[in-house]
Amino acid sequence: MSETILWLYDLTAMQTEEAKAVLRALLRPTNQDTVLLHTTELADRSKRFDICLQLSQDADFAADVVSVLARTLQTPFECTHLDDVSSLWRFTPSLGLHHVHLDSLGTAVLSEPLLQEAIAVSRGNGIVLAGKIRKALGSHLDDELEGFRLRTGGAQSREISIAS
Repeated sequence: MSETILWLYDLTAMQTEEAKAVLRALLRPTNQDTVLLHTTELADRSKRFDICLQLSQDADFAADVVSVLARTLQTPFECTHLDDVSSLWRFTPSLGLHHVHLDSLGTAVLSEPLLQEAIAVSRGNGIVLAGKIRKALGSHLDDELEGFRLRTGGAQSREISIAS
């Protein structure tokens, strides 16, 4: 059974409504799908919202949704699709969209051609090689998204419906 977990981060109230409309149109969720809205009040008293969806979607559909979200919402997000061939997509407006395949334990997997290219480009320089591997794994996106992940841990959460 495939599962897709999608997090949309740092939405304003207006962006939250726009995101719900886009997700409703793209995903056609049912009432059986889990949708949580996390509300965080920031130090400046503004409220920001994160949406977490847990859905049953196939990998091609998940990839299409990720592509549309990156073009339309322009808000940080990450999407994990767990199946026989699992994937992780991450997006931030400043760094763009990144994709990596995952093994059965959820660990990022790099292809042999990508590793060979990184080795060739590094020309024996370990620092350059480490940077190329870090970039291929999407670690730079993890660095940027980590603040949102940590913030969500202390957020007020409630289940919402975006179906119909």
